[in-house]
Amino acid sequence: MDETQPDVVLVQGDTTSALVGALSGYYNDKPVAHIEAGLRTGTREPFPEEKNRELIARLAHWHFAPTARTRDNLLREGIADACISVVGNTVIDAARWTQERLQTNASSAPSVLSSGLSSVVPAMVAEFLDQQINQRLLLVTAHRRENWGDPIRNIATAIGQLLAAHGDLIVVWPLHPNPAVSQAVRPVIDALPDDLRQRVCLTEPMDYPALISLLQRCYFTLTDSGGIQEEASALRRPVLIARDSTERQELVEAGGAVLVGTDIRRMVTEAARLLRDDGAYRSMQLESSPFGDGHTAQHIADRLCTVD
Repeated sequence: MDETQPDVVLVQGDTTSALVGALSGYYNDKPVAHIEAGLRTGTREPFPEEKNRELIARLAHWHFAPTARTRDNLLREGIADACISVVGNTVIDAARWTQERLQTNASSAPSVLSSGLSSVVPAMVAEFLDQQINQRLLLVTAHRRENWGDPIRNIATAIGQLLAAHGDLIVVWPLHPNPAVSQAVRPVIDALPDDLRQRVCLTEPMDYPALISLLQRCYFTLTDSGGIQEEASALRRPVLIARDSTERQELVEAGGAVLVGTDIRRMVTEAARLLRDDGAYRSMQLESSPFGDGHTAQHIADRLCTVD
């Protein structure tokens, strides 16, 4: 702050670093703008993200809300309407920007692998996909604190049951670096029969282009991530949300996602419905994302440039 003397401090999302950024701006008497403002579950979970975003709202001067619902959340908390702009979410910008560049790169330098992903995903994953080119891919991510322990083991157990019931299904699961995740997941997956275990690829965390590539390649995703809910909607991929609530209820109401929690039967039932019912699957492929038009960054810049 001392070195740059910014005119405004922009913080995005609900991480603890975003909260600290907002506090730093406030303590240094710099106006704070919150990108992705107004997301709420109305519960204690997710922890600590729910409280982080509530606290940032108390510190911010400008609130860039993704949707009308998030705007309403802020209004209920006493934020002045004049300080709120509904602009969509920069997640959609990033997903579409990356998708366009991946397509450009693929057309100018096609991969030697039929999966077409060798240039962006880890070699192990590219080889796995190349060996399973005609299979339907389920992309799994899970990292929420509330899912550590038995809940995440339930997700792994559900994956095993789905593999046993659907011979054309494969799974890629980038594991979060926190040991609490891998220590819960690996024993369950490693205990699967060999023919099922060979259809699961547990891998290290991936960079953003690799993740978007997998979202494009997958049939649907099972996740407890907030960002992936939005990215999948931008790429027209159905989402099964492994949580009991979501701050992105707009996607559920639009039909692009289903809340399945971490109940094994519920996860298996909803995943099987997508795998067996083409009509149900197509109904979850949204024509447009409820989280913006892909130009959120420009909308934010335009708003800030009109400030006196």
